[in-house]
Amino acid sequence: MSLRVKQAETGLGLIGCGGFARMIAKAVRSLPEIKVLALVDKIQDRARNLKEEYGFTEARVSSDPADVLGRPDISIVAIATPPHSHEELSLAAISAGQAVFCEKPGALSAASALKIARTAEEKGVTAVVDLVMRQNPLCLILGIIVRSGILGEIERLEVENYAHDERLPVDHWFWDKHKSGGIWIEHGVHFFDLVNFVLDQTAPEWIWASGFVREVPADKEGPDNEGKEGKGQAIIEDRVMAVAWYPRGTVVSFYHGFKRPERYERTITRVVGSKGYSALYGWMPMRLEVEVFPNSADMVPCKNLLSEAADFGGSRLHALQPAEMPDLYLVHDIEITDTEGKYEIEGKYGTSVSSTGLGSNAGCVRGSYQLGPDRRMVYAGCVRAGLRDLIRATPIDRPAADYATVARALTVAEAAEASHRKIQSVRGR
Repeated sequence: MSLRVKQAETGLGLIGCGGFARMIAKAVRSLPEIKVLALVDKIQDRARNLKEEYGFTEARVSSDPADVLGRPDISIVAIATPPHSHEELSLAAISAGQAVFCEKPGALSAASALKIARTAEEKGVTAVVDLVMRQNPLCLILGIIVRSGILGEIERLEVENYAHDERLPVDHWFWDKHKSGGIWIEHGVHFFDLVNFVLDQTAPEWIWASGFVREVPADKEGPDNEGKEGKGQAIIEDRVMAVAWYPRGTVVSFYHGFKRPERYERTITRVVGSKGYSALYGWMPMRLEVEVFPNSADMVPCKNLLSEAADFGGSRLHALQPAEMPDLYLVHDIEITDTEGKYEIEGKYGTSVSSTGLGSNAGCVRGSYQLGPDRRMVYAGCVRAGLRDLIRATPIDRPAADYATVARALTVAEAAEASHRKIQSVRGR
């Protein structure tokens, strides 16, 4: 399975020109490998505005996806429409021999994702989903650290995602499970995949999940609440939580809430091992902290591994960079405190040695990794890396987030949703 690109530029058609499309446009604009040739949206003014804002002068604007599908000069179809249309559009593009770059979740079920994966395999094209965390260097570093064993047995993993709802009016498709799949499918797929990746496992043995609803004023363009309790109010599910048990004994909890302004949203992913701790900060991770407590003989090897992980993350950064004027960076600091209470700090200014005065039980190695300059630029970089991953895919070097990978995350999301529905039905008795 591969997308063979022989020409200097690959033609891309973008279907859907709303919010997610802007991040794709920002990423593509600095990729000389790709030329945007078509912009499609049911509201054509939205497509025209995107064309003018990002300088896609050769793009043809249309309201009909059929104007993109099968065009001989378009090799990649990028899909940024609401989730309920992902399967149909992806299959149509693949059937026309075009590669697919789809916003998450890519499909509303694992079965649909596997159907897309099989069709892409049969047609000999590549289809991926924009799971940006798969491209984030800090997530890759965390995966290396966990799988190296220096944190010991992973006992606990927590995902705390406090998201914002400022741009989600009551009639937005996000709140409609028929269109979005709900929070677990549309949003949680990112985090289920991250946990699968970090733990190097495909699914938990069991999962328990629930959700919480609230009433908000329904405006004239909001959902139809006629006949429902609380007429005149829209009932939305804005918080969900789950607890899962993974095969090697790791207990994982997930919480996603959409109840606050964007300016103080926060996401933290914590890993607790028998020999240390780690924390990943941000819905688009920007900082990673690691704290390990090895025995004296393992202090230096542990420090070396944290340094090597930083080098690996830095080597992956090039895939995120714009073609001109690279603007992203990854810096790290590693602190080692030996059993005599002395420590070394490795950073951008070299290595220094000092004393903590903490005595013989102070042995610890700490690593700190920071991406910059800001999360929106890093997000665009991860989208850019995903597009490069798509273009360069081969049967041997498969993309990081193909539809088979997405299907595994959606399997967990569906299990959470099923548990959630069961608990709701019990409550209603």
